[in-house]
Amino acid sequence: LKELWKNDQPAYGMWVDLGSPAAVEMMAGLGLDWLLLDCEHGVSDVQACFQLLQAMNGSPTTSVVRVPYIDKISV
Repeated sequence: LKELWKNDQPAYGMWVDLGSPAAVEMMAGLGLDWLLLDCEHGVSDVQACFQLLQAMNGSPTTSVVRVPYIDKISV
């Protein structure tokens, strides 16, 4: 994905707000460049997101995760 962006090439993908590892596994096999797992408004929790990432394992499709929240860290 980074190489495509670096070379100013288009990158094709899909937003995923499903919680189904089987559906994500099928989408990862479509030949897309990326899948964005929407954990802010779609996937119910972090554990479900891990299962979706596992379903993409071995696929050439790049996973991108939209996180549900960011904890503030005191410095």
